[in-house]
Amino acid sequence: MNFDFLKGLRGLGYVYENCNNAEKLVMTMPVQSVFTARKSAELLAKFIYIAAHNENMKSMSFVDILSDPVVCDFINNRNVINAFHYIRKSGNRAVHGDEEETVEEALGVLSDLHYVAGETACIFGLIKKYPSFDSKINFYPEAKFVEDQDIEEKAQQMFLEYVEKYNAQVERDNYYQNNIDNLLEEFNSIDSGYEFVPGEVELNEIIEFKHKPAHESSLKAIQAYFGFLGMRALKSMRGELYGVLEGRKINYSAELTIYGKNGYTTDNLLNFLYGVLKDLPFADGFKIKSSYSGPSAAPWFKANSKERRAEFCDEVTEMGEYENFTYSIYELLLSHGEGYCRKFENGEWDDLKSRYSQYVLDKEYPNGWYTLGVTLAVEFGYEKHPDIQRKLRECVKKYLSDEEYELCKTDWQDEPELLISDIQFLPDTLRTVQNFLDEINSIIEPIKSECSCRADGEWFRCEEPFASAEWNWTDDGFKLTGAEV
Repeated sequence: MNFDFLKGLRGLGYVYENCNNAEKLVMTMPVQSVFTARKSAELLAKFIYIAAHNENMKSMSFVDILSDPVVCDFINNRNVINAFHYIRKSGNRAVHGDEEETVEEALGVLSDLHYVAGETACIFGLIKKYPSFDSKINFYPEAKFVEDQDIEEKAQQMFLEYVEKYNAQVERDNYYQNNIDNLLEEFNSIDSGYEFVPGEVELNEIIEFKHKPAHESSLKAIQAYFGFLGMRALKSMRGELYGVLEGRKINYSAELTIYGKNGYTTDNLLNFLYGVLKDLPFADGFKIKSSYSGPSAAPWFKANSKERRAEFCDEVTEMGEYENFTYSIYELLLSHGEGYCRKFENGEWDDLKSRYSQYVLDKEYPNGWYTLGVTLAVEFGYEKHPDIQRKLRECVKKYLSDEEYELCKTDWQDEPELLISDIQFLPDTLRTVQNFLDEINSIIEPIKSECSCRADGEWFRCEEPFASAEWNWTDDGFKLTGAEV
């Protein structure tokens, strides 16, 4: 069976029975299989927490363990963290009966459990590799669901058994060195024709020279970059992209303003390209607005390497040593789930967060704000203060859409401290978000000293003017601040 590799492994033997039971249940009782997989993953996560901190297990929820910086650094693999989260959320849905799990969905959860169990065993130096997951699983009609209640005690027992002969940090280092050695061996054997596929990005940029650039090299760098983006869009429209770019969707819009006696403004793609490649050298100054959505233009991808030798942000930094101009960028890395805003002015990159204030909260922007997901947590004695908990949840319902509220309710049943978990909170203005936070602050004020609070997440403006904002827990309660680029 898929989890037989866990048998006899020092420390991890405790989780073997749970994982094995999840596999036996998957074909006949998929809901119970998913729930059992979640408990198995939680046991692994708590075992990792104890090893990473080298101390007894604190009473922490599954999601808080996965957000713990020490745990994240110890695992050092975003794919493993994401797999843990997927199992956790799937298990929450299964146990609360929010939707019926199919066998196919349960197999997906089981595959992720196999992955995190195998990677955990490797991280702790117990094995160097583990077998691939086999989705062809037999029926086990005699399998029964067994609820496991003593997760923290089992995690402690696992750790005590493990440390009898192994030092977690040393074995973890050995694991990564083994990974590096294997990767180098694989890399050296890869055929030269192998090509990495660029991920999806959204990239909005504005650059302005109010006067003619002092150096021809600056001009050429700008022509090469924006000419590259424009030509890629043109080739896409003409069906002239091949290899890993063939069939990829590209959206591009750009506006060029030429300053001077014969100045003009154009947003026609052909005229934009002509202006960038032909007219820019003769302009007294210029402004370029560029909005690109499609495969990454980063130079380390082979698909871009012929035209791009360096990231444009690096070229901007170099130009800034001897040119006077402004450059703003908003980039969303869709494949990584990350975004950022930056501005280069007066020869340096602006420290945007140092300018964060509540000034942007009342500004009404066309098309509003965007977020990849935000989280708000308030932990206290719920049995001691049930009215506080009820008021907090009523406040969430008041401000969120029905769809987002239902997602929050699912998390509350298993993780009551999460008022909002990875939610798209997108009101017309950010003042609405702060109003929500003010109500939360007012509700918890009587028991503030008893609360453990945290806030994670950012909002972005992806159109001019670019801006970013984030909420945080402060001495004065939850607070939202931001700034325009």
